[in-house]
Amino acid sequence: MLESGEYLDEYTFRGTAGDEAVIEIRSEEFDTYLFLIGPGGEQFENDDYNGSQEYSVINRTLTETGTFDVIVTTFRPGETGEYTLTMDTGSADEATTINETGELQAEDIQLPSGEYLDLFDFTWQVGDRIELELISDAFDTYLILAGPNGFLVENDDEGDIGRSHIIADLTESGSYSVGVTSYSPAEVGVYDLTIEIGSATTDMAVPEERNREMLSFADTTYGRLDENDSLANALNYDRKYYDSFAVDVNGNQEIVVNLESTDFDPVVILQTPEGYLYENDDYEGSTERSFLTHTASESGRYRVFVTSYSDYATGSYELTVDASDTNSQGEGRNEIVDGDGVKEIHGIFVGISDYPQEFNDLPFTAEDAGIAYRALVSSGGMEAENGIVLTNNMATRNRLEQAINNVASRADTDDLFIFFFSGHGDRVDVSDTDLVANLMDPDGQDETIELYDDAVLDDELRELLNRVPGTSVVVLDSCFSGGFVKDLSHPNRIGFYSSQEDVLSAVADKFQAGGYMARFFSDGLNAFQADQDPRNGAISAHELRHYVQERYRNEVVQEKSPDPRNWVSVSGNLGYQQAVVDLGGLRSPHTILFDAEE
Repeated sequence: MLESGEYLDEYTFRGTAGDEAVIEIRSEEFDTYLFLIGPGGEQFENDDYNGSQEYSVINRTLTETGTFDVIVTTFRPGETGEYTLTMDTGSADEATTINETGELQAEDIQLPSGEYLDLFDFTWQVGDRIELELISDAFDTYLILAGPNGFLVENDDEGDIGRSHIIADLTESGSYSVGVTSYSPAEVGVYDLTIEIGSATTDMAVPEERNREMLSFADTTYGRLDENDSLANALNYDRKYYDSFAVDVNGNQEIVVNLESTDFDPVVILQTPEGYLYENDDYEGSTERSFLTHTASESGRYRVFVTSYSDYATGSYELTVDASDTNSQGEGRNEIVDGDGVKEIHGIFVGISDYPQEFNDLPFTAEDAGIAYRALVSSGGMEAENGIVLTNNMATRNRLEQAINNVASRADTDDLFIFFFSGHGDRVDVSDTDLVANLMDPDGQDETIELYDDAVLDDELRELLNRVPGTSVVVLDSCFSGGFVKDLSHPNRIGFYSSQEDVLSAVADKFQAGGYMARFFSDGLNAFQADQDPRNGAISAHELRHYVQERYRNEVVQEKSPDPRNWVSVSGNLGYQQAVVDLGGLRSPHTILFDAEE
């Protein structure tokens, strides 16, 4: 037993400097904790690998020759139970490169959406860093990497339409599949696939104390992002450093996380025990502060990740995590803007199925706009005359601007405005001469919503929405819509986006809807389904977010299979789609958006 009360088992092995040691422990009965101690006393440890309390991993190239100790223990004192320990040691290989030249052709596997698919199968280890590059002059490339327990990464275009690129640090040992396919149906041609296998930089520094990652409420932590930190691949990035912390939270506590830095544009991410990620970038427009609140629906360990908006950013930061008890999710009624409640609800609902230009037509997206409009009228408290519906050839840039101006002329500061869009979205390069756009979009790309006659850039949509006073709810169901968060974030504005900024959005065929966000947002209002615990005849921002994300988890995420043959047959060449919800513009997530009493 350790002095702090945890039981331990000890194992040893002989190691040689230069060998690579991969040590894994799994248990379903206790919160795992793993130590590796070298012959000279150098110590490495891991608690929750990739956020799992049932899994700990140390992957390290040994710098000494001699006997190494492996300590298996628990995070909390007194825990007991069975576990599985795997230790693999051997010569550390230099990066291995595999080159494949292939051809997509009509004899290949064909997906239901029409694309041909070639598959390559490999067995790789936790801690491997896999870099994939797919190049073709014959077709628009699309690359998929799938593995154990739902691991899935994909890339369409990196640099140009004939190149796809993935870098992934593997978090599981097992069988992986590399899928080579095309963006559009029935494309064929020769391609070159390069696979480089190396070791991820996951070494951990010697800890000063065992629970160095644990946070106490109301204490301020001073930290620094630097080149020795891990890259945030586990958070769906691969070029951003991050620090991770843990905090134990009781159910029904409201967690408040504040992150500030003058050295880099900070981003704070909160991960629940269920694995949900809540994120904030620029709080109230400040590039030096990120802030979020979240009401814990369950007790357990929550993770706080500190990272940056720009790639490879470094510097010092201040992080404070606090919590307060809340009796119910119904607190904060009528908290919109000035506390007097919503006078009126206004809405603009845009849906486009019939596109005249280069985009393919979409099923159900025009109907999405009508469904959302009717949900607002029947359940959301909006008067029918306060909603404007623009579908297909009516959804032009000029008519949208007219509709925005119409609402702006009628709305007051204590009104609620809904902007809803269902249709195509795209990404375009930012002009090299546009300094403001380059500051807002350091990735060099603007996101768009595609109207019937023109594209509206994220910056342009921000300027249009800024004309409308009061509190606004933006609902975008379009490809890459999560990229609008950084541009639309604004006080008294929240957003519901159908996918992350580098991921396509699927058509929700099984719901006869253009998209999942469009359907789930409307369903949440109908019969006040999003009104949860306690059911009080009102829907708060927090309740609507929780409802939408639960539907995504149950209806979208779980239908994906780690086998590309099955995964792409569900939704075509689309990303691992997750809802992006930004509540950072509100003073409290308990702000009531829709109230049956109004």
